[in-house]
Amino acid sequence: MRIKIDSFADSKLILNGAFNNKLCVGGKFVYECYDKNGKLKWREESHNVVTDQGIIYLLTEVFGTQAKVNNWFIGLYTALVGLPKNLTGADIGGANLTEFTSYSGNRKLYSGIRSAGTWTNASTPAEFSITTNATIKGAFLASDDVGTADWLLCIDAFSSGDRAVAPSDVLKVTYNFSMQSI
Repeated sequence: MRIKIDSFADSKLILNGAFNNKLCVGGKFVYECYDKNGKLKWREESHNVVTDQGIIYLLTEVFGTQAKVNNWFIGLYTALVGLPKNLTGADIGGANLTEFTSYSGNRKLYSGIRSAGTWTNASTPAEFSITTNATIKGAFLASDDVGTADWLLCIDAFSSGDRAVAPSDVLKVTYNFSMQSI
């Protein structure tokens, strides 16, 4: 079995099987930022990196003894140190991954539905009501709604660079996690 992880900007996990088919695992974040009047300020789509810890979770939950995580949460971040694939849930809020928390409430529940080989929250995007000026770098998917997490499944950086948010902005985040045999 061969594992291949592509670049941070376009991440996929590809497993070559005995029948020479491949399993692609990855996701895409879609961001829409609206001002206080509901006008779209910017929109961004970018592919995430499934972290090494995320790969371990997926494999051990399916084939091992890892208990299933019932709820996943979308968080935002303002600073990242090191290779994204090496980050873990323990890095959230620490020196390696600075979480952005200036919005109402906690991390937003990733609640979705399955459509073919994709799990998506497109019908109920995570909504962040921003309370301060900030520069956001991207988002992540973690197993806990506050603080460090047991699992950091994936992380994403905006493909066009950092994005500004302001008080009263609403940032809507959709995440599409896919698995497909090719």
